[in-house]
Amino acid sequence: MNILASILEQVEIKRKTDMAAYKEIQDFVKKKHGYIPKTCWIAHCKEVFGISVKMANNRISPEKRTHPCPEKKIGDIKEAFIYFKMMSSSNSE
Repeated sequence: MNILASILEQVEIKRKTDMAAYKEIQDFVKKKHGYIPKTCWIAHCKEVFGISVKMANNRISPEKRTHPCPEKKIGDIKEAFIYFKMMSSSNSE
């Protein structure tokens, strides 16, 4: 096995075990639904669905979201979470 194939295999294994990056979620939603979700919307949806989320350095208040995800966008982001295996399709709000 050559070095490049080995590296690509390791990246694919890591990718399957790690959560998707916000950029990957944004790209998925853009391709599928035609808009780029804000990172704060993704973080809000992670909280809604019980996915671990870190506190952003620029977050003003830990108790309150300045820009929560609009209701009509939550389903699109949930679809990305399911696609990236961050949650199962049987999970609900």
